[in-house]
Amino acid sequence: MKRFLAVLLASLLIAGLCMPAHAVTAQYKSTQAFADMLDSLEITYSLSGPDSDGDELISIENEFDNGYECTFHVYFNSHEENCYIRVWNIISYDDADFSKVLRACNTLNNQYKYVRFYADESDNTVTASLDLIFRDNDVDQIVLEALLTAVSILEDAYPALDIYNK
Repeated sequence: MKRFLAVLLASLLIAGLCMPAHAVTAQYKSTQAFADMLDSLEITYSLSGPDSDGDELISIENEFDNGYECTFHVYFNSHEENCYIRVWNIISYDDADFSKVLRACNTLNNQYKYVRFYADESDNTVTASLDLIFRDNDVDQIVLEALLTAVSILEDAYPALDIYNK
């Protein structure tokens, strides 16, 4: 498992080296701790200030070995005790394939812990979701480990969904 996470981290680092990292100032301590971690690893990201819900966003683009590209959206809330990670539009599927996509998502949800897959009927796309709870200590490490776990799961799960991608 450690070797696998090391490979994933190396992949993220290589992708991040394509563009220079940048120092930012976030409004929340939890967001800033994670941004500082990403800066130290030279991983490229973008930071958006608090939205209408009070969530501060860090977005990280990622490309997998199979050519699949996605953006991991990490939202930190103003309470600074949790965040959530979302990957939207993993695939777009035909309405006629909804039941097959739903079965694929259910199978993935049974197979993997932590990350959940949803077939969104409003726009016929699949979303991946991961929610975290933390306290002041080690926010950066907790969120980075969760992100790496999400990357690993999404890389493994993507082929099961890609067959329905239109």
